[in-house]
Amino acid sequence: MDKNKQDILNKHEKLVNEYKELCNCKDMKTLQEWEEIHERKELIKMEIDQYKAIEKTWEIPDANNMNLDLKMLTQEDVANLLHTTVETVAMYRETGLLQSIYIGKCYMFSPSEIYQFQQKYKGMDIRDKKKCLLVYQQVNNAY
Repeated sequence: MDKNKQDILNKHEKLVNEYKELCNCKDMKTLQEWEEIHERKELIKMEIDQYKAIEKTWEIPDANNMNLDLKMLTQEDVANLLHTTVETVAMYRETGLLQSIYIGKCYMFSPSEIYQFQQKYKGMDIRDKKKCLLVYQQVNNAY
């Protein structure tokens, strides 16, 4: 395992331990201290969710070991498969979320790319270009 992945796992574990300590806090606290503990626990939950999303991207199977059809898909095909519009598929391609090959006069996508896209960005908010860019940066800079 490379150093960046190990660092992420260590940070994730540290957050989980901190959360457990905050949950087990039995000392007498003021109302303000309890509110601060609650706020910190909520922040920790959000950070843990981010690390989980990053760690999910590590589990993407190698497309070379999959028995996928070699037929390439057009943007229209991909839009139909993902139940979205051609414009949305183009946005995913332009922001780097979805890799394509420009063949002839159109962009083509491999089925394995669509599968990896679904796995890599599962559970993430990619409804507009700004969010796509943030998610792309978050996932790809995590390594």
